[in-house]
Amino acid sequence: MKQFLISTAILAGMLASTAVNAQSDMDAIRFSHFNPSSTARSLSMGGAFGALGADFSALSGNPAGLGLFRKSEFTFTPSFGSNVTDAAYLGKSSSDTKFNFSMGNLGLVYAYPKEDESSSWKGWAFAIGYNRLNNYHSRSIYEGVNPNSSLLNSYVETANGTNYNSLNEFYENLAFQTYLIDTLPFTSSQYFNAVPEGGALQRGINETRGSLGDISFAFGGNYENRIFWGFAVGIPYLRYSEDFLYEEIDEKNTIFQTTPGIDSVYAATYNFKSFSLTQNLRTTGTGVNVKFGLIFRPNDMLRFGAAIHSPTYYSMHDEYASSMSAKFESGQLPLAESPIGIYDYNLTTPFRAIFSAAALIQQQGILSFDYEITDYSSARLSADDYGFTQENAITRSTYTQAHFLRAGAEWKYGIFAFRGGLGYRTGIFKAGLADSKSDQHQITYSGGFGIREENYFVDFGYSLANGNYFYRPYEVASTPESEPGVFFKTREHKLLVTVGFRF
Repeated sequence: MKQFLISTAILAGMLASTAVNAQSDMDAIRFSHFNPSSTARSLSMGGAFGALGADFSALSGNPAGLGLFRKSEFTFTPSFGSNVTDAAYLGKSSSDTKFNFSMGNLGLVYAYPKEDESSSWKGWAFAIGYNRLNNYHSRSIYEGVNPNSSLLNSYVETANGTNYNSLNEFYENLAFQTYLIDTLPFTSSQYFNAVPEGGALQRGINETRGSLGDISFAFGGNYENRIFWGFAVGIPYLRYSEDFLYEEIDEKNTIFQTTPGIDSVYAATYNFKSFSLTQNLRTTGTGVNVKFGLIFRPNDMLRFGAAIHSPTYYSMHDEYASSMSAKFESGQLPLAESPIGIYDYNLTTPFRAIFSAAALIQQQGILSFDYEITDYSSARLSADDYGFTQENAITRSTYTQAHFLRAGAEWKYGIFAFRGGLGYRTGIFKAGLADSKSDQHQITYSGGFGIREENYFVDFGYSLANGNYFYRPYEVASTPESEPGVFFKTREHKLLVTVGFRF
């Protein structure tokens, strides 16, 4: 049922759907993408923390950073965010905003430094806690007058050849119940629709909520103050909901039924005024993954890091439903509702690799860089009763490796620290499938400051992430390239405050 749902994470062109279930390549990509909040310090330095360590964000990045803790630490991070989405559709611009409050991280690190100079092992650390990896809160709206076609055109194409008793109960059957599509005279499997040549104002309003969080158990060690290592077992869990309203309205009273063979009295009686389609989706999932990391410090100035993240293996649960209403010259028709769809399936996200380098300048300054690579084409859906052959083939043929470049800087002045960062993610689509307006590249700017005393610290971090994506509300097979699409630009603001206590 996701063919007409909008996701700020990924949407491009016609979205695949089946009568069996509601899952598509969208799920594989949406839930494979990370946009961590974690701590204010790591956020304000662009997330470039893979070679630095001694920060709770190590549990979701490079767990070798645990080996650099010399004191135990309790930390928590409240987070405030807003997501602004600008849309351009059929020459008209729209904008909407969604606010949210959440917890970026909450956790505890137990550090066991060893003062025995005769031992090569200089310390150990164990950590447990929560890091937020992605935020799904957004709201968007688009609208414009389409002079050429209607969503109902795509319904008719799909329905043709299918008896009206066997129409898809989440799509075409709703339109059939509300007389938005109907059988031609003397047939039971050929259809016409109430808006055959377009001309209606089309409007889509989409609101998403939820998050992806990770509860981790991690362990790290310090060998000769030169080699730091760590591993973590993560239990990510996600909550995602999407409520979508799509409308077509004859604002100027210019749409009339002109299908050959339709009686003129029938056409006048059912003269179209408007219709609305509502779709609701609720997704939950729990998974497991492992992370391994190393940090090498050849001298007091330089550090190099590397980490690998295994694929996450999710057990997923979807619940979804649709409803449709229509208004004609003769009046408002009763609401048509689908049953509630329920489906359980599995998702395997891509493998990740992170390489890092950092330079410490006179114990006062830090320059840090991360490079991450993720191959989105390797994401997979599976289930006991369905093979997802088509959906996985679309993922392989559509998506590619995405490269993440992150850079951060910090300068200390007494108990104060001032920070800045920059991040860039390349597009996720294979060459030729998207341009710079719709390839889903992302640029992130960040900054912040902190106050650090011996037994406590307070950090403030802010980031602005700019992204884009493209969405086509529907596609008519006879004229696939002529159907307009929506260009979205997103601006995600985050403000984090991390409070920590050392003991």
